Amino acid sequence: MTAVALPLIGIGCMEIVEIIHPEDAKVNSDIDISVKIKFTAETDHRSEIAFAILAPKAWNIRENASLTLTTEGYVNQGFAEVVDEQMTPIPEGAIEPGTGLPWPDAYQSQIGLMGNTGPMEWVIFQSKTSFDVNDQRENGKEPIVGTVKIRLKTGPQAIKCFMGYGWCSLNKGFDVGGDDGKGSNRRYKENEKSKVLTVTGGDLPMLDYTVESLVSTVPSVFGYGDIFSVKFSAVSGSTETALNGQEKVYLWGKAVYDGGKEVIVDEISDKTLMEKISETAYQKYIYPRHFFGLPADAEIEATYFHFTNEDRSIVVTDPASGEDFLVSETVE
Repeated sequence: MTAVALPLIGIGCMEIVEIIHPEDAKVNSDIDISVKIKFTAETDHRSEIAFAILAPKAWNIRENASLTLTTEGYVNQGFAEVVDEQMTPIPEGAIEPGTGLPWPDAYQSQIGLMGNTGPMEWVIFQSKTSFDVNDQRENGKEPIVGTVKIRLKTGPQAIKCFMGYGWCSLNKGFDVGGDDGKGSNRRYKENEKSKVLTVTGGDLPMLDYTVESLVSTVPSVFGYGDIFSVKFSAVSGSTETALNGQEKVYLWGKAVYDGGKEVIVDEISDKTLMEKISETAYQKYIYPRHFFGLPADAEIEATYFHFTNEDRSIVVTDPASGEDFLVSETVE
C-alpha cells in the first residue's frame, strides 16, 4: 500500500503520517494501498481535495482503481466525519487552475516522472466533500487525519517502479497565490512523494523503472502499429556493455504474432544499422510490420531485440536475464 505528501494549499500544514505498500504484490492482481495524511488549518478555505497518483501507464488506473477517503478530526471544524467516501477521477480535460493545463499535464509539467525511466502517467481523483476549514473556530487548529485507501489492478508483467502521490486543493491546484511563490502565503507547496513498489510473478522478465535502462523507446508511449525508435545505450549508469566504443551497432529483432508465430530479422545491412546519436547511444526507427515483413492485418504480441557489432563478435542481451530485451507496447 502507498502514501502521499501533501501541499500547503491554504488549508494549512500538511504532512504524511504513513505510506503502506503491499509486501507481496503479484501480477494481474488487485492490490491495496493506504495513504494516511494529517493537516492542520492555518487559515480559512473551502474546497474538494485533488489526489494525484503516478502509476504505470499500462495499468490504466483511471479505469481500474477505486479510492475511498475517511477522516478523523473533521468534527473539530463542526462537520461530520467523512467515512469511506468514494473518490472519482477528475473529468477528462478539466483544467488545473495554477498552470492552465489539464490536470495530468499539470502534474507532468510540475512534478515529472519522479525518477521513473519507463512509461508512467499521473491520474487525479477528487473528493465528493468540499472541506470547510477555519483556524479561528473553536478547536479549529486541531489536526485532521485522513486515510486514502486505494485498490488497483496490476498488469501482466512484473515491475519495479516509483509510485508517486500528491495532494492539493481542487479549486487552487498549483496556484501559489499572489506573492512570488516562495512566501508564507503560498496556497501550494511541493509535497509529492514517491515510494518503490515491486510487483512479481508472471512469465515475462521484470521491468525496472527505477534504474536507467540500456534499452528504451522514443516515444516512451507507443503501440506496435506506430513508428518508434529502439534506443540502445552502450553505457547506462554503472553498467558498461561490450559495445561501448563501437562505431557501428546493428539491431537483431524477433516478433511474436498471431497466436505465437515468430519471425526473426537477423542481418547486417542498412535495414538493421542503428544511428549513432551520441558517444554511447544508438537508435533505429522502425515500423514493426514493415521491419518484420508482416502483413497489415498481423497482430503483433511481443517484440524482442539484441545488439551486435558488424562482425557479430559482440552480442549484447539483457544483463539481468541473459535473454533478448523485451520491448512491449504501452498502448493498445
